Amino acid sequence: VIASAVEHDDRYSGRGVPSQKATATVEYISLCRVLLDSPLWNCFVNAELLRALEGLTELSRVLDNIKEACDSKRESRRRQPSSAPATPAPVAMKERQTSSTAWHALMRNLQRRIQPIFAALSVLGGHVESISEGSRVYAPTNDDELVLGTVTRLRDASKKDE
Repeated sequence: VIASAVEHDDRYSGRGVPSQKATATVEYISLCRVLLDSPLWNCFVNAELLRALEGLTELSRVLDNIKEACDSKRESRRRQPSSAPATPAPVAMKERQTSSTAWHALMRNLQRRIQPIFAALSVLGGHVESISEGSRVYAPTNDDELVLGTVTRLRDASKKDE
């Protein structure tokens, strides 16, 4: 339904300006929330959200596999006595490489399973992105009209009028 990765652009990290990916993600979340209120789209969006949340049952199996891998690794380290003869370098390297590949596969599987869940929870959750510089907003005029504009500067609410 929506992108689930939120990143911040390092060029602007100190200035509080979100990256295009972060902004797009917030826009996707907002769009999905609006579509939830639409009689035409409501059933489609709800079905997709429910499908994503069904991944919670699969997620517990993935986490169990990760726990088993960790327990197995811990147990194999405990069984090896410190005075045991060293494994030949090529064999040890191959074992580490196989173990590392399996671990990365488990982590990729976890990431693949968890992304739709986080996306669905983002849509269903109550968080709404606050206004920041660059945001498009409607501002009321003295004539009770709304004018579309772009936020260029934010005033700190804790400071008195300057």
